[in-house]
Amino acid sequence: PTSGTRSSHSGASQTRVMSRWLVRSRLRPRPRLHLVCFPSAGAGPAQYARWADELPEAAQVWAVQAPGREARVREPAIGELTAIVDELMSPLEPLFDLPVLFFGHSMGSVVAYEVARRRAAGDGAMPRHLFVSAHRPPSLPSPRPPMRHLDDAALLSKTGQRYGGI
Repeated sequence: PTSGTRSSHSGASQTRVMSRWLVRSRLRPRPRLHLVCFPSAGAGPAQYARWADELPEAAQVWAVQAPGREARVREPAIGELTAIVDELMSPLEPLFDLPVLFFGHSMGSVVAYEVARRRAAGDGAMPRHLFVSAHRPPSLPSPRPPMRHLDDAALLSKTGQRYGGI
């Protein structure tokens, strides 16, 4: 995966994204849309590395690379959703030279949704579609009580009960 480049190419737009936050799988010479993939918690762009091979040439695939993941493993992770959304707004902006689709998986679904909500609250272009997987809709309350208040020992115990010790 590499960073993107921006140039005019027979009237078709290409995008240069100079950000550690976005990784491009494979350069598409004349993309007609950008697909931005938001990985699950703890994962990175590798989760989507093969998508460019399976999708049409019209789709330029990008993946979010958060601090603390893969090539950014030495950077401190960001634990606040609002801070992640804040950091993503500027790097995503150049992609809106073409239609943009968001895809989020698991916790990446939440990040993608919140970025789309933030864009909706501003004057910028919106993603054409938001696709999510492995997460309940934000309009539905969680059927389980929150665990954020638990100390380490209780959190480990509850995680073991809830998720089978993964």
